[in-house]
Amino acid sequence: TIRALAQQFGLFFFFKGDCIYCHKFAPIVQAFAQKYGWEVIALSVDGGTVDSFRKAQRDQGMAEKLSIS
Repeated sequence: TIRALAQQFGLFFFFKGDCIYCHKFAPIVQAFAQKYGWEVIALSVDGGTVDSFRKAQRDQGMAEKLSIS
């Protein structure tokens, strides 16, 4: 079921570069995505980085639209 859902949906991973929880959770998100074939769009809300998502993009307002803080 999880693999089937990956054919229609993807995941957003919002993070801050200085968030210790984000740095701990990023490898878990990445492992899940690789195991089940999910596409992840990593979005930095502060312009920072996490090692697991080197190609992360800067958030352009999606976090606000989804009420993510």
